[in-house]
Amino acid sequence: MNSGSRQRLRTAGRRMPPALWLLAGCLLAWLPASARAGGLRLTANERDWLDRNPGRLVLYYDQTFPPLEFAAADGSFAGLGADVAAQIERLLGVSFIRKASDDWNEHLAKLKRGECAIAPTIARQDEREDYTFFTTPYATIPAVIITPQAVEGSRRLDDFEGRRIGVVSGYTTEPYLRDQALLHGFEVVPVPGVSEGLRRVAFGEVDAFVENLASAAYFIEQLGIPNLRVAGESGYVFDFRIGVSRKYPLLFSAVQKALDAIPEDEMTALRQKWISLGVEKWLDPATRRRLWAINGLAVLALAGLAGLAVFLKRRLDNRVAALRDSENRFRRLAENSPAVVYQFRMAPDGSFSFPYIAETVQTLGGFTADEVVADPGTLLSLVPVDDRAKFLAGVRESAKSLTPYEGLFPVSLNGAEIRWIEAHSTPERMPDGSTLWDGLMLDVTGRVRAEAEREQLEAQLLQAQKMEAIGQLAGGVAHDFNNMLGVILGFTEMTLDSVPPGEPLREGLLEIRKAAERSADLTRQLLAFARKQTAAPAVLDLNRTVDGMLGMLRRLIGEQVELVWRPGTDLGPVRMDPTQIDQILVNLCVNARDAIGGEGRVVIETANSVFDTETCEDYPGAVPGSYVKLAVGDSGCGMDRETLAHIFEPFFSTKGVGEGVGLGLATVYGIVKQNNGFIHVYTEPGQGTTFSLYLPRHEAAAVPAPPPEETAPAGTGSGTILLVEDDRSLLGMVRMMLERRGYRVLAAASPAAALRLAGEFQGGIDLLVTDVVMPDMNGRDLAAKLLVLRPGLKRLFMSGYTADVIAHHGVLNEGVHFIQKPFTMGTLMARITEALEDA
Repeated sequence: MNSGSRQRLRTAGRRMPPALWLLAGCLLAWLPASARAGGLRLTANERDWLDRNPGRLVLYYDQTFPPLEFAAADGSFAGLGADVAAQIERLLGVSFIRKASDDWNEHLAKLKRGECAIAPTIARQDEREDYTFFTTPYATIPAVIITPQAVEGSRRLDDFEGRRIGVVSGYTTEPYLRDQALLHGFEVVPVPGVSEGLRRVAFGEVDAFVENLASAAYFIEQLGIPNLRVAGESGYVFDFRIGVSRKYPLLFSAVQKALDAIPEDEMTALRQKWISLGVEKWLDPATRRRLWAINGLAVLALAGLAGLAVFLKRRLDNRVAALRDSENRFRRLAENSPAVVYQFRMAPDGSFSFPYIAETVQTLGGFTADEVVADPGTLLSLVPVDDRAKFLAGVRESAKSLTPYEGLFPVSLNGAEIRWIEAHSTPERMPDGSTLWDGLMLDVTGRVRAEAEREQLEAQLLQAQKMEAIGQLAGGVAHDFNNMLGVILGFTEMTLDSVPPGEPLREGLLEIRKAAERSADLTRQLLAFARKQTAAPAVLDLNRTVDGMLGMLRRLIGEQVELVWRPGTDLGPVRMDPTQIDQILVNLCVNARDAIGGEGRVVIETANSVFDTETCEDYPGAVPGSYVKLAVGDSGCGMDRETLAHIFEPFFSTKGVGEGVGLGLATVYGIVKQNNGFIHVYTEPGQGTTFSLYLPRHEAAAVPAPPPEETAPAGTGSGTILLVEDDRSLLGMVRMMLERRGYRVLAAASPAAALRLAGEFQGGIDLLVTDVVMPDMNGRDLAAKLLVLRPGLKRLFMSGYTADVIAHHGVLNEGVHFIQKPFTMGTLMARITEALEDA
């Protein structure tokens, strides 16, 4: 209600006769609010503040909230709150400056600003604690369920499933009832005031009305509504207190002391004066009418027709005034509502009009209510042509079936901005055959945009979850599968060394090696997609890197496809692994070639790009900053929206069986994400596709790319190597490779065995070559322990993937030597040479 309240649920499921419900309510109203101490002792600071600030003792009261506080006929402050305030004045020896209020929200705003020092009748709410001190309660009143007399027996809220219950709009009983409606399935009908709510119950417009017992009883008596009864308690209770602005703490402490000092018998008398609800007032209406008829028979006989005419005239005047008040309240509600209240009529011939529409329609399209009523087509013209037919079809269906119309449709403001409007209306067939809808329109653009953003975030989350699942799979596959591939490649390579050219066996061995290398490539693509590919980043000039690949790319896409290179000027450097650039360009160019399927053109271009917060809104995944763009466009077949939504998913492919595994674009996506970039794709069916990759610009200058890795010559090794690998097949194969190249090898199948060998071996150990992912202890921890035994020991790590043991998000830590499984003998020798020569 206007003064707010803190709700408290009473014991559910209890049933009592209506009279006992009333007695319980009265007792609640009469219970002592708190123990009261005799005498009043103010501190010197409290007394001094009261004496110095008489002009700040401003009391605002609600002039429409009887019997607790209201404006009497002479305009004076009356009610229980007024009498309690008068007692406070007497005890403190002060005079409050009384001001009437008919706007509770403004009332609270003044309390917050300190313009109102005292609110004599207010309920505690959490949000009001920030600006209000609350005294102990002086009245506790239950909220009751009011029904017509025809409804018999005790009623609870759960008895009103499928029915309508009124409540004053803005009162704190409204959110309480909305919560209960979710549990019990009734409809909450907001009304502008207590008297209006009681009127609607009396005339059958709602099935029940919930309000505090004191106010309900007061209005029933004042309005002379005889056909209502208290049917039960709602479970909601009001604790009324005195509120003091937090700007005046000394005033609050003084008021609380004064309230405590009011004798309990006087406080009880005040409550009984204003909340005196005898059971006789709630007798059965028929019985009450018989008593009134008997007692008033003589008077009626004497008064005759003249008296009856005067009575009926007065009732008619009251009813007309009530109707005017009701119309004014409805109009104020309609004009102040955030929703646009309207009536829409469709004639049998299909023409339509707006008999009424609130002035707030101007917020939707700029037209005034008079303009819409005069020409209903002005509002319909805001709906885009493509959506207009759907809107009218929904209206016609509602008219045909007399079912409520619920629609969501866009409107175009000034031919540009799109706003989303939600409409709810209920149809009624009129005597002339037309259909009249009473409804609401609400601008829900914010909600629609939020839902779209939520769906986008959910899609991004789903994509991230897919990537994580593939990453987990790739990690497990890479470790074991790469070990097996390493054994196959290693032994194949060593066998090839012993089989002279021309031998039939050599051709078979070469095919085995090709198959193993293709399998290794597949594993590397999985790792790249899952962002678990081990990278050795360097600061690169992207123009120089791309330029060095053009010859290979031209051979890759074929002579029928023209390759156009458009390097950007003053291009900023990027920091990433050069081999990842190779992977990106190869995958994108192969995709472009396949999309062209004959003659066409592929364009590669670079440029600097800067994204601010506003620009990022149009690029999912973007964050503000400076980027270097690498774009690959083609003149191919393009893609539709459905295909575009899945292109980065692993194993998604539009190619035929055997033509691709669907990891090319997934690999590109993983590499870009691993390097904190993002991708934007523009495509139209039949118009080609452009992939724009945005990589973070690096501050340092680019350095020339290292020369291609060369295979170490055979038989040049020397020294002792401690080799640690938990896969015994791979351990034996690598040991054989190293020994063939002249190294002395200490082989260990576990970290524990390696520590034992290092401790027992009397000679020097030049290099540790260890797997990264092993049971019980990983390679990094093993190396740390060995460094204690062998200070200065050089290290080379090997793995199918690092699992972030020696790399952070796949990027190698500074100074770490690493070789990716599976590897060839030449690559292994080169990495060993690098590690041994590293100072």
